Amino acid sequence: MNPIDRPTIVTGPPYPTIPSTPADVGGIGAPVTNPSYTSSTYPAGIVSDVGGSNPQMKCIVLTGFGGAKNVKLMMKDRPQPQPNEVIIKSRVCGINFQDIMTRQGVIDNPPKTPFIMGGEVGGEIIQCGSATTKFLPGDRVIAFPEFRAWAEYVAVPERLCFKLPDTIDFQDGVALALDSVVAETVLFELGNLKPGKTILVQSAAGGVGQMICQMAKSVENVTVVGIASGHKEEDLKPSIDVFIERGVDYVHEIRKFCPMGVDLVLDCQCGEEFSKCYSLLKPMGRYILYGTQSICAGESKSFFSVARSWWQVEKLSPLKMYDENKMVAGFNFRHLLYKQREHAYIDEALKQVWIRYLKREIRPVIDSTWCFEDIPEAMLRIIEHLNFGKIVLDPQMRADSEEAALSRGLNKNLSLRPESTSESENKTLESRHEGVGFIEAIKETLMGGESELPRQHSTTRTD
Repeated sequence: MNPIDRPTIVTGPPYPTIPSTPADVGGIGAPVTNPSYTSSTYPAGIVSDVGGSNPQMKCIVLTGFGGAKNVKLMMKDRPQPQPNEVIIKSRVCGINFQDIMTRQGVIDNPPKTPFIMGGEVGGEIIQCGSATTKFLPGDRVIAFPEFRAWAEYVAVPERLCFKLPDTIDFQDGVALALDSVVAETVLFELGNLKPGKTILVQSAAGGVGQMICQMAKSVENVTVVGIASGHKEEDLKPSIDVFIERGVDYVHEIRKFCPMGVDLVLDCQCGEEFSKCYSLLKPMGRYILYGTQSICAGESKSFFSVARSWWQVEKLSPLKMYDENKMVAGFNFRHLLYKQREHAYIDEALKQVWIRYLKREIRPVIDSTWCFEDIPEAMLRIIEHLNFGKIVLDPQMRADSEEAALSRGLNKNLSLRPESTSESENKTLESRHEGVGFIEAIKETLMGGESELPRQHSTTRTD
């Protein structure tokens, strides 16, 4: 196995810019520059061959779908806002499993490469487009752009920005925001959690898993069963009641102390886990899917791992649920925000999250903080299920700092896995389905040309 390669520092075409707005737009005068970062103060080796005098910024760019070798640290022109956008000076960026899926190209309708990665950022607004009405320069926000968040300066549609209370710092805000909205939704909006219930949480030590466990413990007499890697048991003790090590037959173990099963299952794996989790539900029990991590079996996308994940899901009819008095639901944050445009729901959910934080019902759990240069190592911690809590990026952290060295030490002696399938196999699949995404190509292949999966699958999946 090869040692981890840090991202190649390259130059590329400038970030697309919009002609600068008039000097009085947003009440802040000319576009803001950052005097603390100039071409002479960037770390050695980061260069740009982009002509002109536009201010530059560091950003993390995906140049092609696959492994960590396709993630590059680049210098690009700072963005200017479109009329409905704001520019955020990034203070903290979040990483989640969706970013791994994006890198591998196994999300639905991925953008064409190259593009700036990332979907979570916290910082101050420094510039507003001419049509914005919600925020002003200086406002502290958390934002969820579909992509482009892993940069020193981020252009974000105003509707995807959410106010961060002044009493919450950026690192805590980013660590809480997305993961806690998912937890709040699957536990209370969809899961209808009530006192005295028993819940099963897959990946209990991850960012979302930790928020689920903490919120669940705020409800009286709730029993939390958590599944995670064995070395995380001690860290999990404060937030769960029963620990089950990943890889153990958890159905058998749970039946020992819950013969009737559990009331609520929260699953971010899917695949073969669905039928196991569904079998554990009591009458009136609920299974909720909020992720599909099982399709990522290695460093690069694999036709076989994706196909296996889809076909391992039991075909479930409404009549079966009717007869057994069981419920199945799903929550896809990405679709809710970007496709279904439920910005108001996210805003209200975030307000509830901030209240829980200020009431000390939940606390952020941050696994580690990384510099931009070390993004492959940060991603590797998620792929290998090494993290306990949220992993974040600090755009201002220097690669030669003590803080960066401390984070790198967490992955000492760890190497990248071999790719789960050959590049030629994936390219063959993609060439047969030119113009569609990888997930769509999988569906067309498996279904003999059909673009959709059987209706009975649709209630249990989020890409």
